[in-house]
Amino acid sequence: MTGVQTCALPICGSSAGRSTTQGNVTRHTSKTGSSAGKSVRQGNTTKHYDKSGKVVGKSVTQGNTTRTTDNSGKTVGKSTTTGNTTVHKDAQGRTTGKTVTK
Repeated sequence: MTGVQTCALPICGSSAGRSTTQGNVTRHTSKTGSSAGKSVRQGNTTKHYDKSGKVVGKSVTQGNTTRTTDNSGKTVGKSTTTGNTTVHKDAQGRTTGKTVTK
Protein backbone atom coordinates (compact mmCIF):
# COMPACT_ATOMS: atom_id res chain seq x y z
CA MET A 1 0.00 0.00 0.00
CA THR A 2 1.29 3.43 -0.90
CA GLY A 3 -0.38 6.66 0.10
CA VAL A 4 -0.35 9.94 1.97
CA GLN A 5 -2.63 10.61 4.92
CA THR A 6 -2.99 12.84 7.97
CA CYS A 7 -0.79 11.66 10.85
CA ALA A 8 -2.46 11.59 14.28
CA LEU A 9 0.42 9.91 16.12
CA PRO A 10 2.05 11.88 18.95
CA ILE A 11 5.42 11.70 17.12
CA CYS A 12 3.96 13.90 14.37
CA GLY A 13 3.44 16.64 16.93
CA SER A 14 -0.06 17.38 15.71
CA SER A 15 -2.96 15.84 13.88
CA ALA A 16 -2.02 18.21 11.05
CA GLY A 17 1.16 16.24 10.29
CA ARG A 18 1.35 13.85 7.34
CA SER A 19 2.27 10.23 6.80
CA THR A 20 3.54 8.63 3.60
CA THR A 21 3.42 4.83 3.32
CA GLN A 22 5.48 2.67 1.00
CA GLY A 23 5.42 -1.07 1.61
CA ASN A 24 5.59 -1.74 5.36
CA VAL A 25 7.30 1.57 6.27
CA THR A 26 5.43 4.80 7.00
CA ARG A 27 7.41 8.03 7.25
CA HIS A 28 5.89 10.79 9.39
CA THR A 29 6.38 14.53 9.00
CA SER A 30 5.28 17.30 11.34
CA LYS A 31 2.86 20.03 10.31
CA THR A 32 5.92 22.13 9.43
CA GLY A 33 7.24 19.43 7.08
CA SER A 34 10.22 18.27 9.15
CA SER A 35 10.88 14.58 9.77
CA ALA A 36 9.01 13.29 12.81
CA GLY A 37 9.96 9.60 12.67
CA LYS A 38 8.68 6.44 11.10
CA SER A 39 6.56 3.36 11.74
CA VAL A 40 7.47 -0.16 10.61
CA ARG A 41 4.79 -2.86 10.31
CA GLN A 42 5.50 -6.56 10.83
CA GLY A 43 2.39 -8.74 10.82
CA ASN A 44 -0.21 -7.26 13.20
CA THR A 45 2.36 -5.15 15.11
CA THR A 46 3.69 -1.73 14.11
CA LYS A 47 6.63 -0.17 15.98
CA HIS A 48 6.84 3.63 16.06
CA TYR A 49 10.23 5.40 16.05
CA ASP A 50 11.07 9.04 16.72
CA LYS A 51 13.27 11.02 14.32
CA SER A 52 16.43 9.81 16.10
CA GLY A 53 15.44 6.14 15.63
CA LYS A 54 14.36 5.43 19.22
CA VAL A 55 11.28 3.21 19.69
CA VAL A 56 8.54 5.39 21.18
CA GLY A 57 5.58 3.02 21.03
CA LYS A 58 3.75 0.31 19.17
CA SER A 59 0.36 -0.51 17.74
CA VAL A 60 -1.17 -3.98 17.74
CA THR A 61 -4.16 -4.87 15.56
CA GLN A 62 -6.56 -7.65 16.54
CA GLY A 63 -9.61 -8.04 14.37
CA ASN A 64 -11.01 -4.57 13.65
CA THR A 65 -9.35 -2.86 16.65
CA THR A 66 -5.88 -1.30 16.90
CA ARG A 67 -4.46 -0.31 20.30
CA THR A 68 -1.49 2.06 20.42
CA THR A 69 0.81 2.11 23.46
CA ASP A 70 3.74 4.28 24.44
CA ASN A 71 7.20 2.85 25.15
CA SER A 72 6.21 1.98 28.75
CA GLY A 73 3.16 -0.01 27.59
CA LYS A 74 0.54 2.58 28.59
CA THR A 75 -2.40 2.75 26.17
CA VAL A 76 -2.43 6.11 24.38
CA GLY A 77 -5.12 5.43 21.79
CA LYS A 78 -7.46 2.98 20.13
CA SER A 79 -8.98 2.80 16.66
CA THR A 80 -11.93 0.64 15.66
CA THR A 81 -12.94 0.04 12.04
CA THR A 82 -16.48 -0.86 10.98
CA GLY A 83 -17.09 -1.05 7.25
CA ASN A 84 -15.37 1.96 5.67
CA THR A 85 -15.28 4.06 8.86
CA THR A 86 -12.52 4.15 11.49
CA VAL A 87 -13.17 5.90 14.82
CA HIS A 88 -10.11 7.10 16.77
CA LYS A 89 -10.18 7.48 20.58
CA ASP A 90 -7.69 8.72 23.16
CA ALA A 91 -6.58 6.80 26.28
CA GLN A 92 -9.69 8.03 28.16
CA GLY A 93 -12.03 6.71 25.46
CA ARG A 94 -12.93 10.13 24.04
CA THR A 95 -13.42 10.28 20.27
CA THR A 96 -10.56 12.26 18.70
CA GLY A 97 -11.36 11.74 15.04
CA LYS A 98 -12.94 9.67 12.32
CA THR A 99 -11.63 8.45 8.97
CA VAL A 100 -13.97 7.39 6.15
CA THR A 101 -12.46 5.41 3.26
CA LYS A 102 -14.20 5.75 -0.09
